[in-house]
Amino acid sequence: MKAPFKFLNDLISPWREYVIEFFGTFLFVFFASSVVVVSGSYDNLGILPISLVIGFSYVALVYGCCKLSGGFLNPTITIALWLTRKISGVRTVFYLISQVAGSFLAAGFIVVIFGSNALNIQLGGPVLGLGVLPQTALLIEAVVSGGLVFVVFATMFDKRGNFGMGPLAAGLYLVATTVVFWPVSGASFNMVRAIGPLVLSHSYSALAIFIIGPLIGSLMAIVYEYVFVETDKKK
Repeated sequence: MKAPFKFLNDLISPWREYVIEFFGTFLFVFFASSVVVVSGSYDNLGILPISLVIGFSYVALVYGCCKLSGGFLNPTITIALWLTRKISGVRTVFYLISQVAGSFLAAGFIVVIFGSNALNIQLGGPVLGLGVLPQTALLIEAVVSGGLVFVVFATMFDKRGNFGMGPLAAGLYLVATTVVFWPVSGASFNMVRAIGPLVLSHSYSALAIFIIGPLIGSLMAIVYEYVFVETDKKK
């Protein structure tokens, strides 16, 4: 009888965390998509301002949310935490549901605010550069997402790291990688940046890349735990 009660407790007791993940992800996707739509519809802001908005909005929101919930507004990080047994399977599922729901709500707000013009640029979602092969984009998304997992684990979960600097390190990493890879892969590195905007704009051609790439990147958590954490424990 204990198993059903444990499941219900895991399901119900962290409900505030799910709300925080939903709200934080909504705000992040809303800002990240809005800056792309504004750049494409009104004034070409350039890659650097777009990268700064994406990176620093993530910094602010993770600082605001990470002590209250553990999903980090990014399914890649959430799955990485589950793979290393830092959060339960039930909590993982509901974090993912909350994050995806936040992505769809953000995309809906983009439509309401910017209208049909935003649909022409995929509601600010990531797109592949002209002539970029799908396998190239997939490799970029996987490698860079894995790097983000490394940064988060090294600063926020490794006892040798500096937790207080973790969100800033992750945000700066996003700024740098977005500047480099925006013209190539669309620089998603977070599947909720793609799911809501691309689905609501009916832009499905590259959606799988922006889901599978970050999923592969989450495996870096296992590498980090095995190579760095386990090695440290043996000293």
